[in-house]
Amino acid sequence: MRASGSGEVYSFAVDYAAVFRAILGSALLLTPDLVLVDANQAFLEACDRSREELVGFSVFDVFRRDPQDPVARGIRLRACVE
Repeated sequence: MRASGSGEVYSFAVDYAAVFRAILGSALLLTPDLVLVDANQAFLEACDRSREELVGFSVFDVFRRDPQDPVARGIRLRACVE
């Protein structure tokens, strides 16, 4: 709710899911523990992945430094966020 200068109160609802999906640039929605909750279409296209391949996984598992090495779990990314 927001009050106007005249004392009137306006109530409005925002569809945050629609806003997120409409963002033109790549965007991710993460939990505080950096688990992917959602990705918009621009992000999915940029990384050539499906939503099912990303949602529910840690960013450190999804964006490995070397996909062939199961130990290389986003080393650079982890260093940036810790």
